[in-house]
Amino acid sequence: MSLFLVVILGLLLSALFNVSDKTSSIDEEINSLKTEAARAQSQNSEFKKMIQYLESDQFVEEQAKLKMGLRKEGEKVAVVTNPSGSPAITPTTEPVVEANNPETAGLQERWQKWFDYFLLEK
Repeated sequence: MSLFLVVILGLLLSALFNVSDKTSSIDEEINSLKTEAARAQSQNSEFKKMIQYLESDQFVEEQAKLKMGLRKEGEKVAVVTNPSGSPAITPTTEPVVEANNPETAGLQERWQKWFDYFLLEK
């Protein structure tokens, strides 16, 4: 009878250690998932900030100036040069088209040229 109790006690202790080991494993996985969720939330927050900036008028204006050569009426364009004297960014040879400027009224805007080139010409 005492041998039977010892065997039962051994089986119970073995099961208890298995449960404890599984609980520890599950706790580690939960902590890992919490860390991953926090990282994803942080990344999501950064993406929201980026989207907010990309939808802002400031970004649209910057891109219009950089990529299409547009400027607001009365703005001056400055060319930054390297120490060697050559421009850091090669300026375009095309005149900048200003809205409501009679001097550039007949010129086609750059975006229109790109549109025509990619979508209309075949």
